Amino acid sequence: QQTYQTAAAFLAAQDTSAKFIGLNENSYRTRLNALDQMAAVTRAALYQAPQDPVLNQAYLGVQGAREATLRQINQTLPATKRLGAY
Repeated sequence: QQTYQTAAAFLAAQDTSAKFIGLNENSYRTRLNALDQMAAVTRAALYQAPQDPVLNQAYLGVQGAREATLRQINQTLPATKRLGAY
């Protein structure tokens, strides 16, 4: 599970098609907020149906996208404000 999540985050970060013109720190933070809400919803659903493979996959996908978004936010920050860890 951790390996999949790490691989998904790596692939999302390397995907050059996801770097649209016009995305800035505020855009990424909006995305991060939406991903956090999606994670909360899928987590709540997993409490009700922990063996559901679709819910598990959705949750892992959201977590991978969240990690990639955090890296993208970090790249938009000036070098003096970049995060060392998430």
